[in-house]
Amino acid sequence: MTYPAEPTVRPLFPAPRAILTVLALLQAAYQVCFLARGFDFIVARLPIDDAYYYLQVACNAPRLGFVTFDGIHRTNGLQFLWCWTLILLAGVISSKAALLVACLGACLLFNALCYLPIHHLGESLGRPVFTTLLGLGWFNVNLLSYHWYLSGMENSLHSLIVWSLFAAMVGVIQSPDSRYSRAWIRFSILLVLNVWCRIDAALLSVLACGFALWHGRNRLSRRLVCGILLIAASGAILLTAGYYAMGRSWIPVSAVIKGRASTWTLDLFPLLAARGFEMATPVSFLGSPWLLRLSEETRTLWMPLVLGIFVTVCAWAFLRASRLSGDPLWPLWSAAGWASLGQLLLLSGMGTIAIYGVWYQSAFIIFCVLCVAIVGDGAVNWVRRRSPRSVGMLRSAAILASLSYLAFTGAWFQRLFADQSYRDSSFYAKYRLCRWLRENTGPAEVVASFNAGEIAYFAERTVIDLDGLVNDYRFYLDVIRGGLPLREYLRSNRVRYLADYQIPADLRAGSRVLYIHHHSAEHTFEVLDLTPRAPSSPPP
Repeated sequence: MTYPAEPTVRPLFPAPRAILTVLALLQAAYQVCFLARGFDFIVARLPIDDAYYYLQVACNAPRLGFVTFDGIHRTNGLQFLWCWTLILLAGVISSKAALLVACLGACLLFNALCYLPIHHLGESLGRPVFTTLLGLGWFNVNLLSYHWYLSGMENSLHSLIVWSLFAAMVGVIQSPDSRYSRAWIRFSILLVLNVWCRIDAALLSVLACGFALWHGRNRLSRRLVCGILLIAASGAILLTAGYYAMGRSWIPVSAVIKGRASTWTLDLFPLLAARGFEMATPVSFLGSPWLLRLSEETRTLWMPLVLGIFVTVCAWAFLRASRLSGDPLWPLWSAAGWASLGQLLLLSGMGTIAIYGVWYQSAFIIFCVLCVAIVGDGAVNWVRRRSPRSVGMLRSAAILASLSYLAFTGAWFQRLFADQSYRDSSFYAKYRLCRWLRENTGPAEVVASFNAGEIAYFAERTVIDLDGLVNDYRFYLDVIRGGLPLREYLRSNRVRYLADYQIPADLRAGSRVLYIHHHSAEHTFEVLDLTPRAPSSPPP
């Protein structure tokens, strides 16, 4: 089965392989520069608090023999594949500082490896312009969002799996009969890994599998269908059994808690939809304060949202026109698009969790890159068909765009690497709190926190998580759903100190403030001693 390639004219760009190699090396060098700025910069700017949930569990599991955040309670409130990746890494790295750097190094490596499936995807389609634009889009995502793609979360690994999944789906559609079963096996394994990496990505796996099955419905054998179902069932059984072994519940406790806290609304839908196109294109640069002096809302919401709507509609139009010729991008784009819409609707009900949870949207961001590449490739081909002699004009436009983007990139580099205020960040303020706890509390004392990740990792104390995301299922049943007073829970777990910037007023009664740091209007870090005060002696 063959598909139409681009018109046989002089190439617009150099070989995509060379371009993608250069982009991968530049991206890796760029991200290495952040790691090379030292431990204080890493703590202050790169990992988010949730990343330390994974790192603390990874440190504890090999040492204690069960999956636990605080060393007391079992937990399964983590994404399965990333959790076990870090547990394996912690099995050979004993130093917490080294494990943190290794975790971020793994993120950097996964970000760079994404160019391999990007190249495979574009090469299998025979579209060099499309391949180049995919690579540029992914480079832009990592350029603008380095702190999200070096955050220590699972989105770098998930991005590699999603890109590989997309390339494998096109491989299934294009595969000759002699290799069709092998292509489906590889694709099915990636569908499972996609869910293991993020449970809410199951919708993408279901839709991608469904579209691929429908496209190849006349080529499927009963044996192949049974093999696909066996792989899917095995993946689901291993995932649920693994979660149960980790935390004695079939699904992660974090998913249960977030689901209970969600109130479905469309209020955040525009912001979440705009975010993907803001990251996939340099559109926000066009509205930067020194260029057009537009408001932040216009730059970060309305400009990328309008661009996203326009690009998505154009991508649909280009692909619909080529659908009758069997373009394999049509089922891929359709599956990714419907999955992205479903996830955006789901995330819009999660409130503030979704606002900062960029790592939830890995597949959607890649879908945005895909849309931009489809439109760019379609526009170039449209111009070529109307005027075969237009290659020179297109090449000039590409050079001008490249020079403009290089100027943007240079300005971005200069701005980021001139940053010397990183020690003023809230994460570094929390790191100071951790050092205070390590120096002023006993090693056997128990601490509790609603934002426990970084505190548990650096304070080197037993720290119980009070938001429940990496606590055990019993905490959810008794405290969150059952209404057990938090003070009673703290007493039963021998918690002496409460360390956080969010401390309920009822827990302050009878407590002593041992440490306080006013970092900002939103963050005042405190350590409370919950030990009841001894009654004062009556006067003689």
